[in-house]
Amino acid sequence: MKKFLFLCVILSPAFLSAQFIERGDKIIAAHGAFGLYKYQFTDKANNLVDPRDTSAGFNVPVSFEYGLFSWLSGAAHFNYVNYIEGDSARDERSRGIDAQLGINLHVPWKWQRFDLCAGIAYGFSNFNYTFKDNGNESVAKANGSALSFSVNPRFYFSSEKHLGMSFLYRRTNYLYKNGNVSYSNSSLNFPFKLEGPGSTFGLGLFYRI
Repeated sequence: MKKFLFLCVILSPAFLSAQFIERGDKIIAAHGAFGLYKYQFTDKANNLVDPRDTSAGFNVPVSFEYGLFSWLSGAAHFNYVNYIEGDSARDERSRGIDAQLGINLHVPWKWQRFDLCAGIAYGFSNFNYTFKDNGNESVAKANGSALSFSVNPRFYFSSEKHLGMSFLYRRTNYLYKNGNVSYSNSSLNFPFKLEGPGSTFGLGLFYRI
C-alpha cells in the first residue's frame, strides 16, 4: 500500500498537467467493427438451458464524448449489430441495438498526437431475431442491459488535434432476462432468457470539435 501511494504522489503532477481532452471539448467518433459473441439461451417455460453458442456480427459503433477534466470525459454510445447467420439458405435475420452512457479515462502520455483512453459504460440493449418458413414467421424479441469495458487508442493526423484515426476494443456483457418468442400462425408464445459476453474490434475516425 505504501509503494502504491508513493507512486501516485510521484505521477500525479504529470497526470494533472496532461491535456488530452479539455473541459468542454466535444468528440464524435464512428467505427466499423467485427464482433464475436458467446450467448447462452434458456427456455424459461421448460427450464432448459442450451450450451453457449458462438456467433459473429458486423457492428457500427457511434459515440459522442464531452470533456469534463483534462483526463476525464463523459460519453454516450450507440451501437448497431447485424448478426451473421450460418445458414444462407434459411430466411432469418437478427440484429441488436445498444444505447449506453459512460465515462472515459485518458492515460497521461506526453505524445502530442496519441491519446489512449479506457472506458466503462452501461445502458439499454435490444435483441431481435426473425425466422420465416413457408409463409410462417417466428420472432424472438428481448430488452435488456449491456455493461461494457473498452480500450480506445487514437492517433491525430495533425498537431491541431481535430481529425484522427481510432482503434476500438470493447468487451460487453449482455443480459436479456425477459425475452419472448411469438409465431404468426399461432397465439402460443414462450419466454426465454439470453445472456453472454461479446468482444468487438473496430477501426474508424473521430473528430474533436
